[in-house]
Amino acid sequence: MFFNTKNTAVILIVCAVCSFAQSRPFPQAGKNGFIGTVIKPSNRTQDQLNQDVTKIYDSYKSRFHTQSGNKHYIKATGNGEPEDYPSGCYKKELTISEAHGYGMIIFALMAGYDKDAKTIFDGMNELRKAQKATGNSNLMSWVVCNINANGQVGGSATDGDLDNAYALLLAYKQWGDSKYLNDATTLINAIKSSEMHGSPYYRTNLGDWNKSGNATRSSDWMPGHFRAFREATGDAFWSQAADTVYNLLAQCSNPTTGLIPDFAKGQPAKADPTAGGTGEDDADKYSYNACRDPWRLALAYAHHGDAKAKSQIDKISAWLRGSSGAKGEPNNIKAGYYLNGNVLNEWSEIIFTAPFASGMIADKANQSFLDKTYGTIRTASSSNNEYATALQLLNVLLISGNWWAPYSSGSTPIVFEKLNQVKNAGVTVSKSGINLNIPDEKVVQVKISDTKGRLLLNKDITLNSGVASLNFPSSMTKSQLLILNVKGKNGLNVSQKILP
Repeated sequence: MFFNTKNTAVILIVCAVCSFAQSRPFPQAGKNGFIGTVIKPSNRTQDQLNQDVTKIYDSYKSRFHTQSGNKHYIKATGNGEPEDYPSGCYKKELTISEAHGYGMIIFALMAGYDKDAKTIFDGMNELRKAQKATGNSNLMSWVVCNINANGQVGGSATDGDLDNAYALLLAYKQWGDSKYLNDATTLINAIKSSEMHGSPYYRTNLGDWNKSGNATRSSDWMPGHFRAFREATGDAFWSQAADTVYNLLAQCSNPTTGLIPDFAKGQPAKADPTAGGTGEDDADKYSYNACRDPWRLALAYAHHGDAKAKSQIDKISAWLRGSSGAKGEPNNIKAGYYLNGNVLNEWSEIIFTAPFASGMIADKANQSFLDKTYGTIRTASSSNNEYATALQLLNVLLISGNWWAPYSSGSTPIVFEKLNQVKNAGVTVSKSGINLNIPDEKVVQVKISDTKGRLLLNKDITLNSGVASLNFPSSMTKSQLLILNVKGKNGLNVSQKILP
C-alpha cells in the first residue's frame, strides 16, 4: 500500500525473512546479469570458473587474513617514506587501507561459500571505524600500526575509502542490515567532503590531506563505484564524478594505445610527472596505479553499461592484441609502459596482466586473447604479495561473472502488487513518456527496468522550476510491463509499474 505525502511515495513491505542470511551466496554467475554485453573464457566451464575463484580465495584467506579479538584485517605493508608514517609506525604496519578495501569487497562477495564471511566483514568494518584519518575522522587512516588504537592515526588514502564504501553497499545488499547502509552513507559523504575536488572538477584528490590544486591519481578513478554511490545516496554529484572520469580519460590517455598515466593534473588534464607533489616514480606513465584502471572500467561497463568505459578498454585491448603491444600473447604483457606503448619494465606481474584480462571481457574480438590470458592469471603464483593475490582474485571474480553489483541490472527490482498513480508525488506517465512536476527537487534520477531487472534507461533529469519531461526511447519495447523509479535528493523516491 502506498501512502502519498507532498513529494514522497512510500511502500509498506512485510519482511518474509528477517534474519541476516546472505541474499546472494557465492556463486552468483548467471543469477545477477550484467548490463554490458561481456564474454567469458570459452575454454573453462562455469563450474571450473567458480572453482578458480574458490581456489584463489582459500589461498588469499589462509595467507593474509588475521584477527585480534573481534577486529579482523588483511596483513599488508606500505611503501611510503619514513616521513609519510605516523610517529613510531614506520616498518611496523599491520595493514593498509588499500588492502583493507580489497578485503572487505572480497568477503562480501564470498558469503555463502565461506560461512565466516560476515563475521570477518564485521570485524574489518570495526577496525576501519576505529582507525580514523587525521583530516576527517569518518575516513580510515591509510596505515594501521596498533590494532587497539581508537582515534585519529594518519592521513587517508582515497582508493581504500572508496573500496570500503562500496563494500558496505555490497554488505547491505548481501545481508540486509541497515547498519551497513548507514555506515556506507556516512563514509560516502566523508569522501565527497574530503577526498573529492568539487566544482568545476568533480575529480578525486589524493587523500584528506590534499586540499589544494586539482591533482588526481588514476587508481582512484572508479566510475562503477560512483554510479553505485549515486544510487545509494540520490546525490547527483556522483553522476558528475563518474562522467568526469571519462573526461579525464579523453584528456590524458594516449589516443592510440588507450594507456593512462598514474597521475594527472590541470584543466584540461595532462599526465603529472610530479605525482601531485608526492614524488612517486613513473607518475606520468602507465605504472603501478594506472594498471588497475582496465579492471575498474570493465566493472563500470559490465555493471552499468557505460559505453565510454567500453570504448577505453577496447582501445587498450586492441593495442595489446596488435604488433606494437603484446601481439595477443599474455607472456608479452609487461609491468609498465610509456603511454605510447613502449615497454617501461621488462618483467611481468599479475597486477598488470589481470586487469588487462578484465578489460578483454568487453568485446568478443578478444576471445582468443582472453582465453590465453585468463589461463595465465588463474594459475599465477603471487608468492607472498597480498596486493597481487587480492587483484588476482578480484579480477577472476569479475571475469567469471561472480561479481554482482550492489545497484544495477543485477539487482532484483521491487515489483508492486498494484499499479499506482502517483500524481500527488509529481510524477505522471503517458504513452509517450514521463512528466515531472516536483518543486522541491532540482535534479532527479529516472530509471526504467524490465521485470527481470535489466536496466533499460538510467538518466539524471534537470528540472526547470520543478518541471521536466522525458520521452520514452524508441528502442523501448512497447506493451512491455516495466518498472519506473524516480529518485531525488530531497526525499522523492517513487516507484511504479508502467506499460508504455
